[in-house]
Amino acid sequence: DEVNNAPHVLSAQDQDILASLFPNTINTNFCLLAPASGDRQASSEPLRVGVVLSGGQAAGGHNVICGIFDYVKRVNPASTVFGFLGGPHGVFSHEYVELTEAIIDKYRNMGGFDMIRSGRHKIETDEQKQKSLEICEKLQLNGLVVIGGDDSNTNAAILAEYFKSKGSSTSVCGCPKTIDGDLKNRFVEISFGFDTACKTYCQQIGNLMRNAMTGGNTYHFVRLMGRSASLITLECALQTHPNYTFIGEEVMAKKQSLRQLVEALVDLVEARYAKGKQYGVVLLPEGLIEFIPEVGVLINEINHIVAAGDFEVSKLTPESRSVFEELPESTRRQLLLDRDPHGNVQVAMIHTEKLLMQMTESELQKRGFQGTFLAQSHYLGYEGRSGYPSDFDATYCYGLGNVAGALIQNKVTACMAVLKDMSSSSNPLDWKAAGIPLTKMMNLETRKGKANVPVIKKFLVDIERPLFQAFAQVRDAMRLEDVYQIPGPMQLNTPTPVLPYTLVGAPSTASLLSSSSPQSLGHSRLEFEPLLNPLLLQKETAVVAGAAAHPGAEACNAHIQALFPALGAEAKDFFGGACKLQKAQKIKEKCAVGVVLVGPERPGYANVLCGLVQRVALLGGTVKGFKGARGLLTNDCVVIGEKEAAAQRNQPGFVLLGRTEREEAELFTKEGMKQAAATLQAAGVAALVMIGGTTLHAAVLSELLASQRQPIRVVCVEPSGDLGRFPAHGALQLLKELTGKDIVVGSPDAKAMCPGISSTFQQLAGCRGLGFDTETKVASEMIANLLTDSNSAAKYFYFCQVSGGLEAECEVGLQTHPNVVLSSQQFKTKTLGEIVTFVADAVKARAALKKNFGVAVINENLFALNKE
Repeated sequence: DEVNNAPHVLSAQDQDILASLFPNTINTNFCLLAPASGDRQASSEPLRVGVVLSGGQAAGGHNVICGIFDYVKRVNPASTVFGFLGGPHGVFSHEYVELTEAIIDKYRNMGGFDMIRSGRHKIETDEQKQKSLEICEKLQLNGLVVIGGDDSNTNAAILAEYFKSKGSSTSVCGCPKTIDGDLKNRFVEISFGFDTACKTYCQQIGNLMRNAMTGGNTYHFVRLMGRSASLITLECALQTHPNYTFIGEEVMAKKQSLRQLVEALVDLVEARYAKGKQYGVVLLPEGLIEFIPEVGVLINEINHIVAAGDFEVSKLTPESRSVFEELPESTRRQLLLDRDPHGNVQVAMIHTEKLLMQMTESELQKRGFQGTFLAQSHYLGYEGRSGYPSDFDATYCYGLGNVAGALIQNKVTACMAVLKDMSSSSNPLDWKAAGIPLTKMMNLETRKGKANVPVIKKFLVDIERPLFQAFAQVRDAMRLEDVYQIPGPMQLNTPTPVLPYTLVGAPSTASLLSSSSPQSLGHSRLEFEPLLNPLLLQKETAVVAGAAAHPGAEACNAHIQALFPALGAEAKDFFGGACKLQKAQKIKEKCAVGVVLVGPERPGYANVLCGLVQRVALLGGTVKGFKGARGLLTNDCVVIGEKEAAAQRNQPGFVLLGRTEREEAELFTKEGMKQAAATLQAAGVAALVMIGGTTLHAAVLSELLASQRQPIRVVCVEPSGDLGRFPAHGALQLLKELTGKDIVVGSPDAKAMCPGISSTFQQLAGCRGLGFDTETKVASEMIANLLTDSNSAAKYFYFCQVSGGLEAECEVGLQTHPNVVLSSQQFKTKTLGEIVTFVADAVKARAALKKNFGVAVINENLFALNKE
């Protein structure tokens, strides 16, 4: 594929040098696998094959091993596959296990590398090469398959050359793995793991886009994995259509400075503000900072200074010192403190998204920006490495394993197993199996001061090629117009794999400027019809009082009626008990009902709106939607018809009306609630459905309307018990003005009268709340990916913070079984020292079992609830 991939050309001098480094394998032929026929028959002798996973995890690796296993067993059931443990180190240290059918079946279509684990060692020294040869000879291996990225496959080429120079009959073959997508060229159409990572990240990016549109006041800065290449970032941009995307290769090609990048963001914020938009989504690759010319120079200078001794700012050149001093303090610390094993700056640890956020905010202040700039940072990385492989990756990898087995059966060495023609067909039956000589993909580089080091060339984003050009043509429109694509969760077991643009080529301009696709998950979700109680589908349905909710209901009722005299007189039968539905003789029809979102949106809120519109329309009425708290204060509302509501059915977010967070505090003051009452009267509604807020504010607003003899009442859906978010002061002032009663929130008398209220609020804020199931399932998917990643690399502890309300961490823990769960309820009375000790003890206990890895899960509100 020479349209989307730059041709690989070596100078005559470099070809001669490469030939001298690989004298025994430089002339390896290209291989195309075909059915045996005539006098060209493949051997059916038992095969003995070793496999090793090398480098970072990528979804689908297990299926490569499964493909190898199944192929050699088809050749001869007596064939054997060995897995070397912990990466290349397991080869030269002779640590391996025979892979049985029971082991293989456990990992089919599963993510991660935990079947045999991976490692980042290389087989470099003569001793390591000799030890590797010894184990291959001892096990009588017909072949060794190295599953890895560009460096790992370079290592495979070196090992193949060494084995052949020693007269070994063991073939060495490679398989292309890397989520970054940079093992790609005219011979290798794509590396496995890339598609899964992009689909995983796009799900989260889409969720953030809906959040941004609903809230209308936040910019999300999302840093994506990919240090050397920005391919993941470009692919995710093509799939989700963010407002701004940085491509590192473009920054380098155009020699754009850090100041220019910041100015581009400031221009974006100002331009969107002029269109009434104070939100957006920005994507950037984790390696962006290295592509910025002056920062790249600074990093090189810091590396050289630290290598020679202690760092001092005075040792920097004047130009680099100026850049260094302009950076925020947090970024300067990251440049100086986070080092890799070689002493170099760990670029992946630099929070470039936070750097850009801080500098953008500072520049906006200098320009006198009149709007408000709120931003949140996100890093999507390890979550994408070890999840369930996408249908494409699962199919592709299984095919690669079969190809590798066939190459070894035919005594082919120094080749990479590949599948061709994938870019022109999503049908695996059309893909062609082939072997590509590893040396044909190499160039010569200088590494660690050593010249002419043979390395498989990385593929980077080529800004002159069609994929980037298609993106470049539409990105100006994406800046200001919200053409977000919300892909939703990755779908498995689909009839035909959905292939990434990086493989099949650029999408059309029309599709890039569209915010919806008939093939999208969101479109198909519109067809799902939620089940309803049959009574709700009938006009003649009434809500009547049910049984008392708790033993103290009678005293509680009297207490509440005293607090809300006007409301209590008309609704006394409903206090202290659950309501129920029953058939009625007559129902009020053709009324107008208002609806407003107050507080953070949760999954499912759009369906609350759909259900409300459907029910009111059944009675011949209309629904008026207020645009957040601001809309309720200013009577900014729209009539929502069944068609508009149906378009939001089963969709994330609450974008039809949105939320105006800044006005929520004003709404719940005494004067704000009076203004809301006036708005409801002017709007001519018979009721207001308040999604979010608190029952206190809903009740006081209803009491105000009842005292004014207005036939308007307030219904609270998903009330919050968070009086910190929605202070009670204004509501209590208004209640005192209406009734003359001075209420003390949380007084012993009030708590004694209402024993069930506190626990009910806690349940509504947790597992009984709307969206709890969705939020914990989304969190569980990400945490399960990290659990697998942790178990595969066997060297990281991941600390994961989850949202979803109270007990969300416990639900996620029950779904995923992490090593540590810090229950917000259990630890809210513990000191910080006790919490740290609990975690440290768990880490110590695992270390004693030689398990220096794991996952801990905490609730985002753990420290807000903690007594300290």
